[in-house]
Amino acid sequence: MSAPRLELRAVRHSYREADNERSILRGVDLEVRAGETVALVGRSGSGKSTLLHLTAGIEPIESGSVRLDGRELDSMDDHDRTVHRRRHIGLVFQSFHLLPLLTVIENVLLPVELEGRVDAEGLERARALLTTVGLGDRADTHPDRLSGGERQRVALARALIRRPAVLLADEPTGNLDATNADQVLDLILDLARRENTATLLATHSREIASRCDRVVELQDGQLVSNQPA
Repeated sequence: MSAPRLELRAVRHSYREADNERSILRGVDLEVRAGETVALVGRSGSGKSTLLHLTAGIEPIESGSVRLDGRELDSMDDHDRTVHRRRHIGLVFQSFHLLPLLTVIENVLLPVELEGRVDAEGLERARALLTTVGLGDRADTHPDRLSGGERQRVALARALIRRPAVLLADEPTGNLDATNADQVLDLILDLARRENTATLLATHSREIASRCDRVVELQDGQLVSNQPA
């Protein structure tokens, strides 16, 4: 069996609330392998989004370790974590976070532009992803002309533009109707396997979770179940 692309070991995290310390994560261990999709479930406030933020390096962890392809994120400073996230982690959120003044293809190419000049290979990759998500003919359209489902498909293409080792999705279908939610989930699962990306998807929906390869549940800051979907 191949080594995991994403590894969390004994991850703990807490927040200060006035004079009290609130423990959010209490020793989380998790592995996700290349091409595997893992659903992260739990009630609101259980720590799902916090876990994704720590995995992405958006926040430094309090203790434990997060490894991506064997490299520890907690050994990096803020700048290195930002660069590492931009190059190796794709992010899809419940809100689409598209820039309204940019066209669809410009939004998809934004992570590439942040690394330098867009070349012919990057442009070809962006057009291919848009075709895959069914928006090949909307490349020059602005986001305000798209439906919610179409915007989320653009966000997915943007997350995958740099062929990330890990895709993190936080309630990616939460703002969509049932039909669009199914379509976006189909794309996430298909592209994750096709691109060999380790995917961790936070959701409230047991139905969505059941379509992933594995389901892990957060309860009181700990993983209380880890089983095939």
